[in-house]
Amino acid sequence: MQRVLPRRRLMELCITGESFSAAEALEMGLVNYVAPAAELDAKLDWLLGRIVDKSPTAVRLGKQAFHAVQDMNILQALEYAQIMLPGMARTEDAREGFRAFNERRPPTWTGR
Repeated sequence: MQRVLPRRRLMELCITGESFSAAEALEMGLVNYVAPAAELDAKLDWLLGRIVDKSPTAVRLGKQAFHAVQDMNILQALEYAQIMLPGMARTEDAREGFRAFNERRPPTWTGR
């Protein structure tokens, strides 16, 4: 939570021990979405639908890169990207993505 909340807000929550609502968690940026229980499955399906058609390799490498550059300054992050991008472009999924785009068809991801 130290990476998400401002220090003073987190300190207040820690010291007071006060609970907060889902709407307040959304407002503070602790969660991305809030949904009523009856709509939770539909919201989850919507979110998963935005992810599962993507390359598993790209998602995995993107998550790794996201975490790797988190504490880097901008120059370090750009250097990291210059090193990682060529390797990412050589994956099976990248080649399939380029082929599918050129052939105007949906890609068939292998996760490699």
